[in-house]
Amino acid sequence: MGDNCENIELLLTAYVDNELSAEQRRKVTQHLAHCSDCREIVQDLENTNQILHLAFSGEQEPDVDLSGVWEEIESQLDFRPSVWKRLKEGIGRPVVWIPTAFAATAAALLIFLLPMPKKQMPMTVSQIESVYSQTGQVMVMQTASSGQPLIWILPRPEKEVSG
Repeated sequence: MGDNCENIELLLTAYVDNELSAEQRRKVTQHLAHCSDCREIVQDLENTNQILHLAFSGEQEPDVDLSGVWEEIESQLDFRPSVWKRLKEGIGRPVVWIPTAFAATAAALLIFLLPMPKKQMPMTVSQIESVYSQTGQVMVMQTASSGQPLIWILPRPEKEVSG
């Protein structure tokens, strides 16, 4: 597309809709005579106008014969019973679901009961000191496993007002 195409392209919609002055229409017609890109745009605009005219004119397309379409689709599909239907059929046979239920119960018991410890491990003892200071209560604890001191500073309790 050339520089002239950009100017003409702005007029193409009005050209298709017959809204240009005689002079503008003559310029566009001369340009379309030698520019295939702009002719293609005009053709697309005319096709779009035809589609819109058909869509909004109220004219209906001829009826399409759809008889036999669903039968053709069904013949090409592989219909199997749904999962729910297969499950219901399986439950209807006690030989299948009783051992399955027993196995599921046993698996659940194993999963939940095996990780439980048989006996409790003794707790290791920590040393705790409580010291009172003017800013509040200080608690120092030395952990049994690492020997590291932990220090808590708690707010000083308010005096109770007796009345």
